[in-house]
Amino acid sequence: MNKKIAKKRLVYVGHHFHLKTRSTQFLVEALSTRFSVTTVAVDPENLAASNLGFTRAECDIVVVLQLDFLAPIFIARGIPTVVVPMFDGSEHMPELHWQFSQQARFVSFSRHLHVKIQRAGGQSLLVKYFPEPEAHVSARKYRELSGFFWERRPDSGVDASFIAKLVGSQLDRLHVHQARDLPLPPGPNVKTLFGDTEVTTSTWFENRSDLSELMARSNIYFAPRLSEGIGMGFLEAMAQGMAVIAHDASTHNEYIANWSSGVLYSLHGTRELVLSTQKVAEMGEAARQCIAEGRPVWLRQIDQMLDWIDGCPEPDVGDLPADFLDTEISRAYTAGFGAYRRFLRRNIHLLKALAPKMETVASGKGSVIDDSPALMPALRESTIGFGSADARQYMAKGWSHDEPGFVWVDGPYATLNFSAVGDLAAARSLTIRCHAPPLPHPQRLAIVVNGAFADAIEVGADSTEHTIALPEAGLGALTEIALFAEQTCKLPGEARRLSVAVSSISFH
Repeated sequence: MNKKIAKKRLVYVGHHFHLKTRSTQFLVEALSTRFSVTTVAVDPENLAASNLGFTRAECDIVVVLQLDFLAPIFIARGIPTVVVPMFDGSEHMPELHWQFSQQARFVSFSRHLHVKIQRAGGQSLLVKYFPEPEAHVSARKYRELSGFFWERRPDSGVDASFIAKLVGSQLDRLHVHQARDLPLPPGPNVKTLFGDTEVTTSTWFENRSDLSELMARSNIYFAPRLSEGIGMGFLEAMAQGMAVIAHDASTHNEYIANWSSGVLYSLHGTRELVLSTQKVAEMGEAARQCIAEGRPVWLRQIDQMLDWIDGCPEPDVGDLPADFLDTEISRAYTAGFGAYRRFLRRNIHLLKALAPKMETVASGKGSVIDDSPALMPALRESTIGFGSADARQYMAKGWSHDEPGFVWVDGPYATLNFSAVGDLAAARSLTIRCHAPPLPHPQRLAIVVNGAFADAIEVGADSTEHTIALPEAGLGALTEIALFAEQTCKLPGEARRLSVAVSSISFH
């Protein structure tokens, strides 16, 4: 007789706003297919009222959505912890923030955050959400230019006045939903900003069907915020065949191909866009097709994500002061970004337990790049192989995303930071395998170690090894290797400025 295997007990700790709007309900539903889920809603402004006192005996895994600063609290209790950070909330967090949660696993819906977490030594799984697309969009949707804008965060600069600068009076119709996230004083009368455009407004929808009807009649969606964590609003608009006009930041620019499936703009120096019904129709259909092609990819990723969460190991934290973290980390976070950052630096000694793979030595001043990491990850192996997650913890500034067997330097320079451990401290030379993009002249690459010039090499289009002597001081507990390229180029369809692709660096 087969016994039914009990599901693991999972506590889902989410921001109360997301749980109220159900914007991440798709994630809760996916978790519920594998785990027995208990949901805890947290208001960051009133943490004391949140039920966060559960222990390892009461749950098998905790998943923290957006509130990544809470992760060390659960790690200190010995609970396997998975963090789902949001780009719009965590893009400016220092590397110490991620290093304090190094024993957690991360699920990243933003490639930008995924790379940042890996660079700090974290373990991250990159996933990409796609909603269900509309099966068909009527050609009548594109007979005129009709826009929808939810004025959520006018304090960020994305307000009705800014939208008027973007489109002027080109639209035939525009609906502005004036339900703001923050209690701000009213702005100008939006009906006076758009010339002859027919402007309607709302502050609340009694029925979701009213919103759906408005969206169905619109073919342009103005993204309401500068960046997104996932971006349910603009993704659903793309799924309905709307051309999305959004700020050029994550996660907008991870889905929208500029002037192909939408428009990406810069908040500063933006000129009025030139729109036509034909171009909007083409972008809207391309947007819907993007979602249609991505939907099966997301459905396949669900099992991969659940396996990643299910396999999260129990942290090894020794005698970490869990009670101290319970109170102090929350207090520092709610006191503001500056107070939180000072808390992390004052308690850097806790990383011996929270991040045992890191060398707990503070970085010195005078580095080539001023904002080098606060900690140096320990390098014990003689070779760094690029294109793998293991290498990310050493990669500081200037690196693009992983590609099979190499990583491009995006721009003219890039840096590596690490602490040379054991025999590596005695290394006297390094070998770099690299190649260059198509350039009019051979690429020249200068290599600088801890501020001392080591050598300059000529890099061609074929992947080749180059061995150079290290400066007399060699490597050390605080090592920074900087690569400076003479030329960059932009390939067709690429936003990156490529200079050199690095496959490996070995020390001898």
